[in-house]
Amino acid sequence: MAGPPPLPLIPYPSWLGNPLGQGGQNAGSGAQPTAATPTGPAAGPGPTPDAGGPASTVPAAGGSEYFMYRQGAATDTNNQRTSARSGPAPYADAGVTSSGDSVFAGAAAIKGRDPNTGIEAEIFTISGQVGLQNEFQVGMARMGASSDDGRQSIGMDVFTARAMVGIHNPDGSVGLNAGAMATAIGIEGTANYSGNSITGGLSFSAGAEGHVGIRDSDGDGSSELSVRVSVMFFTIGFAIENPF
Repeated sequence: MAGPPPLPLIPYPSWLGNPLGQGGQNAGSGAQPTAATPTGPAAGPGPTPDAGGPASTVPAAGGSEYFMYRQGAATDTNNQRTSARSGPAPYADAGVTSSGDSVFAGAAAIKGRDPNTGIEAEIFTISGQVGLQNEFQVGMARMGASSDDGRQSIGMDVFTARAMVGIHNPDGSVGLNAGAMATAIGIEGTANYSGNSITGGLSFSAGAEGHVGIRDSDGDGSSELSVRVSVMFFTIGFAIENPF
């Protein structure tokens, strides 16, 4: 007895999408479909390498790898830890700095740098650090932007206070820094060309701070002398690369 006639083949409408998801490329080959890989809450370019010490491997609050410290980024000061975090997010961390000579602890409602826009934010923050670099800072807001290599930057402080003494300067140079300042509002910017830079700023502040140190911001093997001073309303700084 003959069986029922075969059913006609009906083309699958492409506008419905691939029913096998990412495994659809294997259809007809006998291979099993491949499961999609989770990308986290903010898929985007991965962290970019930067000069500095070893990076932390502990994700920030929320558990997403997107909010880790960038690979190779320096974390020797509170400012550096803000720039090193790939993506602003709630923050609470403690550990050893990238140079291994200080320990720190800190928390903030928001802290980090967006790798796509360069915008940095540190909101409702407090931190402390002891070792060869000693710092204490508290603030309502720090906002700014920086280039991926950190050589160009602009920032604004709103109701912040900090005190510091040690060898790791905010611009990445190593030498000596000391001071204490309380700022109602202030703005500061740095422009860097081939290792030579100039820094300027204005603020409503009380106190003073300064640093002197040696760095190699453009990684060309030539050292740069960096000097910066803030006194009440004014900030001025410069770096000069050794021409020899």
